[in-house]
Amino acid sequence: MKQPASITLSSCLLAFSLFFTCTLAEAATGYAITGDVVVDTVTAGPPVLDLESFYESNSGESVTVDATPIEGGPTNFAYQWFLDGFAVPESFGGTASSYTINGTDSNNGTWRVVVTNSEGSAEASFEYRVFADNDADGLSNYRESNITNTDPDLADTDSDGLNDYAELIDNLTDPNDSDSDDDGLSDGAEVLTHLTDPNDADSDDDGLSDGAEVNTHGTDPKDADSDDDGLSDSAEVNTHGTNPNASDTDADGLTDAAEINTYLTDPALEDTDSDGLSDGAEINTHSTDPNASDSSGDGLSDGYVVTSGFDPNTDYSAILEGSAETTQDLRVGAEIASVTDGEATLQIVLEESEDLSSWSHRETVDLVVPLQAGETTKFFRYAMKDASLLVDLNEFAVIPAGSFEMGDALDGLSSAPVVTVDVSEFYMGKYEVTKSEWDAVRSWGLSNGYTDLSAGSGKGADHPVHSINWYAMVKWCNARSEQEGRTPCYTVSGLTYRTGERDDVVCDWDANGYRLPTEAEWEKAARGGLSGQRFPWGDTISHANANYRESTAYSYDIGDGSGYHPSYTGGSSPYTSPVGSFAANSYGLYDMAG
Repeated sequence: MKQPASITLSSCLLAFSLFFTCTLAEAATGYAITGDVVVDTVTAGPPVLDLESFYESNSGESVTVDATPIEGGPTNFAYQWFLDGFAVPESFGGTASSYTINGTDSNNGTWRVVVTNSEGSAEASFEYRVFADNDADGLSNYRESNITNTDPDLADTDSDGLNDYAELIDNLTDPNDSDSDDDGLSDGAEVLTHLTDPNDADSDDDGLSDGAEVNTHGTDPKDADSDDDGLSDSAEVNTHGTNPNASDTDADGLTDAAEINTYLTDPALEDTDSDGLSDGAEINTHSTDPNASDSSGDGLSDGYVVTSGFDPNTDYSAILEGSAETTQDLRVGAEIASVTDGEATLQIVLEESEDLSSWSHRETVDLVVPLQAGETTKFFRYAMKDASLLVDLNEFAVIPAGSFEMGDALDGLSSAPVVTVDVSEFYMGKYEVTKSEWDAVRSWGLSNGYTDLSAGSGKGADHPVHSINWYAMVKWCNARSEQEGRTPCYTVSGLTYRTGERDDVVCDWDANGYRLPTEAEWEKAARGGLSGQRFPWGDTISHANANYRESTAYSYDIGDGSGYHPSYTGGSSPYTSPVGSFAANSYGLYDMAG
């Protein structure tokens, strides 16, 4: 009889043995604990065993195998252990519920345990080997030969760069298949080089296999959008034909995703509409349609108009239809020739063309203009407009575009918090509307559909009109617009607003007619370019500055407190003064305070 080696109580199971162990619930099956009483709840039946098919331990170290049944009862089980068909004597522990196998070669072989109760018997067999590892890959020779079917003399059976143990235990890959997920990359390359999942052919779920990303497209197999352009690598390769490694495939200044999802342009074509301007230039610089070669519809391509020095959004069809004898198109460029005491001499060169292609010198003009502090260069543009629609700069002032601080920063008025507001360039009348101007437009309006236009009041022809409401003001603006051939700004349901007091009046901000300034426009214009001051001229006021009622109640009122301006108290209230009676602000506007 082959005797087992001496039994010891110590045991050391190798981590890779992958022993199956019962859960606590399974180990405790058959008993329910209630207070201090143990109640046998085992269902009668023969024993049921649950042992591994293979155990191993290092030489000199032992492993304990527990044969306690997981099911069956009564539980007064009898045990008998066998090695290679020979029963282990009771004196060597052969009748115990568990058996500790010492790590010696004499214990290598086939083990069997038979467990019996009054209901029947059960047995389980397993192999035991002292751990031996010829190829030093972490898996025993027996396990490789009989369980994993790998080569016990070759640490990396499938030559993929990972040893057999690393595949089985660490990465759960097939040690006999160098490319477990069939993605074109070896398991070793995925784990050690690309840090991808060797069990997932498409680690980043972008529709391209890891192998295709690495070997064909040069993309990152861990990043579904390698170039961060908003399109997956697969969509770029398979759908759009764009470069998955370049966020702007056609180098037009727009990302591939922006072209596809926002502008509907071709991400692989720099100039989608073939007008001579890149898609990016159309969107970011000229605000033209990158899908329409002629954004203004005048018959000239956007690129041609830009190259000629003009605005591609302007309709030049009138020029094209005019005759060379009556229509001349001018463009203006200016350079500062000299700067003296805050003034610049601009040398303006006028060129003319009959076909927007060939240009010839027309005239050189020297113009002296004031400069803002720090300015060294100005550029001027000549706007081609119907002469009847040109703005009379003797009557109107240009309020430049830009941001300003709107609100009260000095007296803390809660109704006027300080905010930064950006305002576009606009024209504003230098003077308040006089009674004579009101009457002239009203007279025209009464005969042209403005049948209820208010007469208003005024102390004199050159005094501002007063006692009119908002409805009358906007109708008067429309009447003046129509009188001068301009497009009225105010409409109701798309029709010019001429009569009644309607609350559904809409302002067309793009119309070229007259309108009232917005609150922000009025405040910017009134400030005259100053910031942090109470008035257009500074922080104090007196009758020398404006027509108002003086009062000693305000520290910034430096007048003598005499009340209304003595020069304008004649007649009844309101005590208006002729427009333009006081100095203009820096924008050239009069009577903006008082």
